[in-house]
Amino acid sequence: MYSQINETTLWQTAPRQITLNDADVHIWRVSLNQPEATRQKLWQVLSADEQQKVSRFMFAADGHKYLVARAILRVILGRYVEMSPDMLQFGYSDYGKPYLQNEKLTQTIHFNVSHSGDLALYGITKNRRIGVDVEQMRPLVDEAQFVKSIFSAVEQQAFGRVRPSQKQDAFFNGWTRKEAFIKAIGMGLSFPLTAFDVSVVPGLPAQLLGVRGAPGCQEWSMDALTLGPEYKAAYVVEGRQHQPSYFTFAYN
Repeated sequence: MYSQINETTLWQTAPRQITLNDADVHIWRVSLNQPEATRQKLWQVLSADEQQKVSRFMFAADGHKYLVARAILRVILGRYVEMSPDMLQFGYSDYGKPYLQNEKLTQTIHFNVSHSGDLALYGITKNRRIGVDVEQMRPLVDEAQFVKSIFSAVEQQAFGRVRPSQKQDAFFNGWTRKEAFIKAIGMGLSFPLTAFDVSVVPGLPAQLLGVRGAPGCQEWSMDALTLGPEYKAAYVVEGRQHQPSYFTFAYN
């Protein structure tokens, strides 16, 4: 499935009772700018280790964003597995990808998280891997060097044909789509960014064009998400057929 998601029509407020089938892909967006009263409530959801990590941030604003992103991940996952958010336990793969460690949940619920600027994205699936990435766009000091080190030869050729006025959009198209893919397969940067190709040209569908060295991943799906003029985002999910839903999280 390849599509461009319209920000104004498909994002909805999630119901309190939510179900997840094997075909479902649930994408959540969350504002990390939450009032102090909300952050105090969310603080109680965190584990002791997570609370300590918040306190170690050099800048309070960064700590606040981590607090909100991590606590809301717990709140969202708690809805799916019908557990109190503070009771969830996380484990980490050899490459650092988190998973639910609670008995009977490890191989069922898959999730991935990304945050940039004031926005966080969460992808939730059942029995299939998923990766999400969001980036707040910004000017690049050495765009050419970034493209050379991150993009494959196919992507560099496509990028080279893009008009100068669209270079920033094209770069962040590629970056978010490549990040989403390596997060989905769970290997992080141990899987070379140049070992697969994604579409980068603005206006064309998000697409996984080719994969070398990861059998089966050619059959995975990629979609772009429209989140406003400042952000680029994408998700990648295992398999071709899936049913996406898009939720805006509101804490109350």
